[in-house]
Amino acid sequence: MLLPLIAVALCAQVEPPHRSGPVTIATNAQLAPLLRSLAAAFEHSDGGSPLVIAVVGSDVAMARLTTGTADAAIIERPAYDPEAKAYEWVYRRPPTPRVLFSGSAFTAGKAPDLAFRVNSDNPLKVITLDQIRRAFAQTDSALTWRALGVQGALADQRVRLDVPDTESGTGRFLRAAALDGQVQLPWNRVAEFAPVRFDDDGYTARIAAAVARDCAALGVGDAAPMAGTRVLAIMVEGKALLPGDTGYPLARSIVAYGDSAPRPAVSAFFRFLETPAASTMIADAGYRP
Repeated sequence: MLLPLIAVALCAQVEPPHRSGPVTIATNAQLAPLLRSLAAAFEHSDGGSPLVIAVVGSDVAMARLTTGTADAAIIERPAYDPEAKAYEWVYRRPPTPRVLFSGSAFTAGKAPDLAFRVNSDNPLKVITLDQIRRAFAQTDSALTWRALGVQGALADQRVRLDVPDTESGTGRFLRAAALDGQVQLPWNRVAEFAPVRFDDDGYTARIAAAVARDCAALGVGDAAPMAGTRVLAIMVEGKALLPGDTGYPLARSIVAYGDSAPRPAVSAFFRFLETPAASTMIADAGYRP
């Protein structure tokens, strides 16, 4: 007789905690300066409620949302499956995502579009998502540039991959957005680059520099200019798109996660982010409204 009661309890939705006091938004160090400025402007606009910006990192921000110690988590990536499932396990419904604005096209540290680049001596100019997945396929441990359509002296050289640490935010975005969630890579062809400290946004420049030294390298990072390299366009439905172009498939968004019925102050803050004043602040900070 207990089993049906247990099943009912497990299926019932659980109300989010009734928080009191200032609205708390958990975020990472990169977004914190902009969110603090936006929160201050919100507080001065029509008596907006005070907001607390908690700088804890994206992973902890999602954990704080699940444990009820933050009203919203604003992060530079989609929630990972375990994070969404943890929230759903507690509240019997997934967290509600809301895209607030987009990352930059080129600027490190501003959630830039994910870009693929080659050495200037590499004739390749355009690549498809299928070719990207093939370049990273674990089964192709000896993949050459000929398989990606390159002719000439480079054709029979192996495609060497210079990538962000696959457990970093950029590395996880690479695996989720471009590689269909693939975890195992052809490690004999991969060189990983990791930040040397928590706030190191310049490690993708080291990837670009490595590509500039290696004619057979395919690098992954931001699209900031680097002498000796060229950023590849990605072919989508017959159009060759570069970072910053409308429809570019590897653009990043700034996403807020929270309850489907947040406190009024949270909803008011999100509405404020759509105003011309907030859009100007977002653009001035290097993001795209």
